Amino acid sequence: MTGTPVENRLCDLWCITDILQPGWLGSVKEFSHTYEKPIADGKGHAHLESLTDKITGEAIGSPAYMLRRMKGEALEGLPKKHVHPIQETMATRQAEAYLGAIHAALAKDEKGGQLRALQSIRAISLHPDYRRACVYADDDEFIEASARTRICFRLLEDIRKKKEKALIFVEYDCWHQRDFMPLMLKRRFGLEETPMVINGSVHGGERQKRVERFQSKPEGFDVMLISPKAGGVGLTITAANHVIHLSRWWNPAVEDQATDRVYRIGQKRDVHVYYPIAMHPDIKSFDVCLNELLENKRRLSRNTLLPVVESDGTVSDLYTQTTGKCDTNVAGIHEISGVFISN
Repeated sequence: MTGTPVENRLCDLWCITDILQPGWLGSVKEFSHTYEKPIADGKGHAHLESLTDKITGEAIGSPAYMLRRMKGEALEGLPKKHVHPIQETMATRQAEAYLGAIHAALAKDEKGGQLRALQSIRAISLHPDYRRACVYADDDEFIEASARTRICFRLLEDIRKKKEKALIFVEYDCWHQRDFMPLMLKRRFGLEETPMVINGSVHGGERQKRVERFQSKPEGFDVMLISPKAGGVGLTITAANHVIHLSRWWNPAVEDQATDRVYRIGQKRDVHVYYPIAMHPDIKSFDVCLNELLENKRRLSRNTLLPVVESDGTVSDLYTQTTGKCDTNVAGIHEISGVFISN
């Protein structure tokens, strides 16, 4: 098989196994009770490791039921992939806006409001004026206001010097508008054409035309803006070998699918994947918490067969880590001269 035996739920594995080796994993009810339910309750990692050992370990006198090979290990000629998490401290304006969002989230304490609060904190972590509603003296002023945009444009400067191409993944539609990020990129790097965009508003046929156009461009610097979900599957963009995840999804599988538009058969150069991380000068930031969460999920997915899914638990855990809040009580937050410092 190609791909993964587990896409949506662990019982996907049971379905395949019950055809190949009926009864070996018991009934679907038993399998779900033993593995799926404990995992959903956050208590099943030991059970999952046991299951992984069972299906990947060799039995006496017979081979393992499943041999698992990852693309990077099995495909000959595939170049190396280098992952670069890059941290930078927020500018004063961004740091103040970030603290304001944290304070507002803690003050409201609305039932079911965690996701809304996180979305606000997440947007400010991209840029304190992520809709570019204010007037700026020039592009530099806008770029310098955010840790992530500073990192992004520095990376692009280096990529241009190498005469290579890059993909920027950002899901906010306003950043894809022609007079926002594409025009800013054109002005900054003196591009002859405004960079192309692929997002949910671009239909399948037009997406492929834009990919083919990007692929056919001569050697030299270029960049394309893509929505992580819209560009996550079905596209091959091996003309680029740099991927900048300017904004990040809760699910690492979405990021990895996006990266794989570049890291696939046909790629001739080493691939570089960048994760810009905005750090607050005084507290552990959302970006740092999210990066830790995503890396833990990736590690678990690699070491076991647990599908990486988006869940309410993910949002709750991330909210707790970001705000220092547990249930309805503020934990580990002290106000010092109007600034919230987390223990």
